[in-house]
Amino acid sequence: MRWVCILLVLCSCAKKPTKQQSLPVYPVSVIKAVKEDVPIYSSVIGHVDPITTINVQSRIEGSLLKAYFKEGQIVKKDELLFTIDPRPYEADLQKAKAGYEQALAELRLSEDKVKRFTPLVEDEYYSQNDFDTLVQNNEANKAQLKETKADIESATLNLDYCYIYCPVDGVAGFSQIDPGNMIFPNNNSTLVTINQIEPIYVRFFLPENQLQKLFYYRSQNPINIEVTLDDTQDTKVYGELDMIDNQVDTSTGMITVRGIFENKDHRLWPGEFVPTRLIFKVEKDAIIIPYQAVQSTPKGHVVYVVKDDNTIEMRKVVIGQRENGNIIIQQGLKGDETVVTEGQLNLSNGSKVTIAKQS
Repeated sequence: MRWVCILLVLCSCAKKPTKQQSLPVYPVSVIKAVKEDVPIYSSVIGHVDPITTINVQSRIEGSLLKAYFKEGQIVKKDELLFTIDPRPYEADLQKAKAGYEQALAELRLSEDKVKRFTPLVEDEYYSQNDFDTLVQNNEANKAQLKETKADIESATLNLDYCYIYCPVDGVAGFSQIDPGNMIFPNNNSTLVTINQIEPIYVRFFLPENQLQKLFYYRSQNPINIEVTLDDTQDTKVYGELDMIDNQVDTSTGMITVRGIFENKDHRLWPGEFVPTRLIFKVEKDAIIIPYQAVQSTPKGHVVYVVKDDNTIEMRKVVIGQRENGNIIIQQGLKGDETVVTEGQLNLSNGSKVTIAKQS
């Protein structure tokens, strides 16, 4: 009986409830996912090329008299750039005109002789052989007159070439020849180089595996191109796709693509390299969160979603393009949900958290 009482006492002690241990609460930093319109793009380095580069050269020989522009300045089409000493060519023109007048006089005389001797030949008062000579001389004088006309045209052109005008609107480079020097056109010497920069090209290379993607989006909408002009990412200019080269470079697997920009403020300058984005499309209402909120696991990418009761749901997501420290979530998250950005190390499904910082 005594042992029965002891056993009952022990059993009653064993059934006494123990104090339940509380789950740990982890401090975390969080942020709400947002919806934004985000460009889908490919980042490359572009090279700025002028629309046209013209090496201004002389067509005639002579002494360079004067330059009418400042190096590096904007020049306009048909603006006078250089003059070459015109005096020798003015003399050539006067000589050609005098030759024309002489040839014209000789032609008139020979025509008059043919006219006067024609009836005499018909009446056999003048030798047929002598008359044929008159006719032949008259034809030669006609040819001589044509030749002198050509000499006048040539001399006029050469005189015009003494005045060298700007062929396009653009920017003048360094002058290669100073006034006072002789110019010899056979040397193909460039007087100045003019770059047309309004509009202007930006050329870059794209991997061939993005070519079909480019063709697809080009068929859907115009392809825009964005160029960043400074390291702060604040100054950008926008153009559009102008050309895709007709073949892929087999040695590099790259294809040349070119954009065109209005460049009215001349911010893009020939020869410079610029960060460039080929924007395939703009994704409307894309879900955006900081890249640090995404965790990589053997089963894929996950985020830790904070529910209304401050517990954690580990959610698998499909990520998209990364953008300035943020990343697009293509599947697995809504635009108004809260995700953990710091403190994920100890979290799992059902973990209790407290919000230490909310962005």
